[in-house]
Amino acid sequence: MKQTDIRDYFKSTNHENVEELCAASAVMEDMVDRLYIAVNNRESDNKKFLEERDKLEEFENSSINHFKNNGNLPECYIRNKLGQKLTTGNNLINGDYKEEKDYSVGYKAYEDRLDHWRFHRDVQERDIEAEEYLKKTFNNYFFDKKVCIYSRKGYIWFKIIDENLNDTAKDPWSDDDEWIENGCYRTTEIINRILSEVHKQVFVRVGYKKKTERRLNGSFRNGQPKYKNFRVDDYTKPIYKFA
Repeated sequence: MKQTDIRDYFKSTNHENVEELCAASAVMEDMVDRLYIAVNNRESDNKKFLEERDKLEEFENSSINHFKNNGNLPECYIRNKLGQKLTTGNNLINGDYKEEKDYSVGYKAYEDRLDHWRFHRDVQERDIEAEEYLKKTFNNYFFDKKVCIYSRKGYIWFKIIDENLNDTAKDPWSDDDEWIENGCYRTTEIINRILSEVHKQVFVRVGYKKKTERRLNGSFRNGQPKYKNFRVDDYTKPIYKFA
């Protein structure tokens, strides 16, 4: 019988097992690294979240000009207005800035869970609650307009009317006049579509801002091309005024 050498105890009996152990070791190291980063970056993450919130609050001052020039609002700004902006640490909803564990700034409690405002897609009648919420939340961008909203089977219909007008129109299922259908759009997208329709009724385009454009303008005697700067309309920057 062959005598067992002490080195035999250190020999691998299954090469595949060794490879699996090495792979598992790499995965565990990666998990530990990510956990370490997550824990140690909490303070910097909170700082970043609060800075982002401050930037959105600063945008409020120039948001009217942005809406006037573009006919919409940045999606991140809309999400923030709806309470979808994820930050951690302080309870800003109640205004007391109380530190609360696992509380996300910008989210409100809804049926014992953190949630944000969204359209209910099967009201099957006039959604007065949604109309009033949007008018209040985005009041600066409605001017003298308001929105009428119906929803059914996952679809949202809306139309824009004058604020002082008592709307007596039939629902969109029996009257297609002026109603805009929204099927697969997300809440933020529908809100921007609503605001875009408001913009079309409130503002008219009167021209475009100018930009300098370098164009070919003949050639020199030696045959080299000659260029000249021209002031032309920048079609990406329309100029609007109140209708």
